[in-house]
Amino acid sequence: MPHFFVSPRNFKGRRFVFDPAESRHLSKVLRKKAGDSVQVFNGEGIVQAAVLLDISNPERVAGELTDEPLLDRAHLEPKKVISVSVYPAVLKGPRFDWLIEKLTELSVDSIHPILTERTVVCLKPQDFESKIRRWEKIALAAAKQCGRKNFAKIYPPRKFEDTLASLPKNDLNILLWESEENQSLSEALEEKVRNKNAGIRVNFWVGPEGGLSMREAGLAQESGMVSVHLGEHILRSETAALAAASFLLIF
Repeated sequence: MPHFFVSPRNFKGRRFVFDPAESRHLSKVLRKKAGDSVQVFNGEGIVQAAVLLDISNPERVAGELTDEPLLDRAHLEPKKVISVSVYPAVLKGPRFDWLIEKLTELSVDSIHPILTERTVVCLKPQDFESKIRRWEKIALAAAKQCGRKNFAKIYPPRKFEDTLASLPKNDLNILLWESEENQSLSEALEEKVRNKNAGIRVNFWVGPEGGLSMREAGLAQESGMVSVHLGEHILRSETAALAAASFLLIF
């Protein structure tokens, strides 16, 4: 059954209201009626059955949970062994929107857009808020479509050097770099993936059209990042990010 997003702030006990966009989708597009059953999720790992109570206001559809009160069910499920974050360079046109959609479908935990020397998109700080809102809508729609209990958290764009300054030192930080000739992704992950009981946090950095500059790649390696290749062919940025995420999350 498809599920629909309810913000945690919209709950009062077992009852809730949908935000206007979700309300319009239910009432005008799907033509749902009071008494119809739906499945709702709050973006924080909870999915529950519910019933629609009041659909008279197409901007504020109301419902109620039909089983137990809203509870965190995370402890009932196996803990995810591999946690993946992606630091992709912002791409031009619709390619970055598409990348966010697909990374969400692949259960990536967070997406950290980066701005590099060769980033084609001219993105100014005053543009960040509107861009993030758009990307969050894309991630939410993807989460609903594929049945995720949450959706990828999307961070404001940052310069490549700034991401290195706050590199998560306890994680496995991997640079997908087309100029790497010695170490493959599978070789870099072999030991970590074998020791699955310990839990793994992996962060992937992906360059823009034209790749990272040699200076940036050198800075990444000096910061402790492990550079890897993805085979004999040079992949587009979005393809490389999806290939790496798929390798881990479908393992």
